[in-house]
Amino acid sequence: MRRTEAIAARGTIEAQPIEKSNQIDSLLDQNMDASSASVIGAYEKRIEGLERQKIRPAEQAKIAGPPQGRLNELIEPALMISANP
Repeated sequence: MRRTEAIAARGTIEAQPIEKSNQIDSLLDQNMDASSASVIGAYEKRIEGLERQKIRPAEQAKIAGPPQGRLNELIEPALMISANP
């Protein structure tokens, strides 16, 4: 059950960079139409922030779920103890 939750959490985390990329694309389109230097600067700051936010979920996705072999290492001793108290 926890593995399923971890996989679902990983999927959510992996979807975040796609959302950030879509927001960046939208801001770039708006930036191309902007004529004011202050507006362009604000768009550029927002894009930089989104780029940083896009990197963070990728790192979190790597550690979101338990390693495949690790689950067996934890469950086997517990099952052995409960089978032979």
